[in-house]
Amino acid sequence: GPEKRSQAVGRPNSGRLVHGEQLAAGPGYYRRRPHLAWGTNETIINLTQAIATVRSKIKSLHDIAIGDLSAKKGGPLPPHKSHQTGTDVDIGFWFTNQPRGGPQGFISGIKHPIHMAANWAFIETLTGKRSSASKVEYIFLDYRLQARLYRYAKRQGVSQSRLNWLFQFPRGRRSKRGIVRHSKGHHDHYHIRFKC
Repeated sequence: GPEKRSQAVGRPNSGRLVHGEQLAAGPGYYRRRPHLAWGTNETIINLTQAIATVRSKIKSLHDIAIGDLSAKKGGPLPPHKSHQTGTDVDIGFWFTNQPRGGPQGFISGIKHPIHMAANWAFIETLTGKRSSASKVEYIFLDYRLQARLYRYAKRQGVSQSRLNWLFQFPRGRRSKRGIVRHSKGHHDHYHIRFKC
């Protein structure tokens, strides 16, 4: 990272990034636009550690697509409404068999079967065991994919109280509860907002 600690200034949809760190090329992921892969030190560390954790648990995963974080100094990043402070990142899914076009592009998790164990491990790693341990504020994800991951986690024995804390599903896509929430257009990637 940079010599000076980075800082997210303002709000994700109206802010800037000071002393940002660029996501370096690394194992397990493909940067779609490296010049827009700037984040806070914490964002970069938490993102790369989460990917490494999933890959250590589940072998032979394909590389995952990483989209935009922020510009070098943050600020407006069309067409995104947020991504201004280095705390947001768009990231694709792991699939049971990577479809054509990946990891260079985002691919629909509705049209192609996602790797349930890998994607659940990713959410579990990012959110921790309790709210105080969570590295993320929100994960925006299509409601239909939420439902699949919720049911998978339930079959794995995850407690109902934890599921209620994590997922907006099954309360409806307008509910304001849960870390994982619906946002239109997020059927082919996660939008993760790390805590500042």
